[in-house]
This record gives sequence, C-alpha cells and structure tokens, in this order.
Amino acid sequence: MEFLKPKILVKKSQRGNYILKKKANILLILSLLILFFLIFKGLKKIKEQGYLFNIEYIGTNIVAFLIFFIYLYTILVLFSKETLEFKNREIEIKKYLLFYCFYRKKIKISKIVKIKYIKTGVLFFNILLTSLFFNDNNNISIQANTGLDEDEVFYFGAVVGFEGYKIFCKVFREVTNRDRVNIYFL
Repeated sequence: MEFLKPKILVKKSQRGNYILKKKANILLILSLLILFFLIFKGLKKIKEQGYLFNIEYIGTNIVAFLIFFIYLYTILVLFSKETLEFKNREIEIKKYLLFYCFYRKKIKISKIVKIKYIKTGVLFFNILLTSLFFNDNNNISIQANTGLDEDEVFYFGAVVGFEGYKIFCKVFREVTNRDRVNIYFL
C-alpha cells in the first residue's frame, strides 16, 4: 500500500517563500474513477431489474449507499490537496476538498512549541477508520501557543508518512534557522 501514499512537493515562490504541497497519487485517482464507473453501471442494471426502489431491498440499498458515501468522503478528505506555506515568519496551512478551501490557519513561527510525527497504523485502516473517528490521522502535528489556556494543535500532511515529515523538518530548519534545541521535534 506504500505506492498509494501521497507525496510532498517543495516549491520556492518568487517572493522566496517555501510552499509544501501534498499531491495524491494518480493511480489512486484513476482507480477511484474506475470504481465510480462500475458502481454506476451496477446501479443501472439494478434499476432495470427493479431492485433499486423495491420495498424489500430498500434497507440493504440504504446501508450500501451509506457505506459507499462514507468511503468516498474519507478518500476525498485523506487524499485532497493540502498546502503549507512559510511566509513572513508565519506558517499558513490550507486544506482543500476538491477545489474548495475549507480550512485556512496561520501560525506564527515564534509561537510554535512542538512539532511531531504521528503514525496511525496501516494505510488501509487510515482510509476506513481514522478519518471518521479521529482528528489526528494527519501525520505532522504542530503544537502552538495561541494565547488560550491550552496549546492548539494543527495538523498537516494526511497519510504522507515519515518521508514527508523529514522533508517538512528540513524546510522548517532552513527557513527558520532553528535547530532541535529551539523546537521540540518528536
């Protein structure tokens, strides 16, 4: 399942800012399109045979559609685009669902307390379970002091793995000129 993991691409903008983008694997996207095609072909056949809206099978159909839409949601969330941009002594995290940016957060680098890597297990279980029940299915967590009673935790890089974490740490040290002494890396 290692080949399904998204990659982190590092780009340097014209202003000198570093941008880390999580890019999904094209093989995964193509397999999802084939899965959609097969499901819709099956729905057409079920409708022709009269099983789709039959009262006897409506419970089974509802459960099947519910499971499918939960799977679709988790795939879209885990493998959608995420960007992390270092600019003006701040980190800006953006998360997208298809083309809509549903999460945008700015963190001052001076307020960062701890950066750690979270390993949640096998990729298969990440897709099926953790995105539904847990928020920490993302592998890079940034803990920052935002002035509240407790520190806030921000997540980036869903299912990118330890290689993505190493890339993030390398860019972070290069941008901030800080070493492990100043930031608590786990």
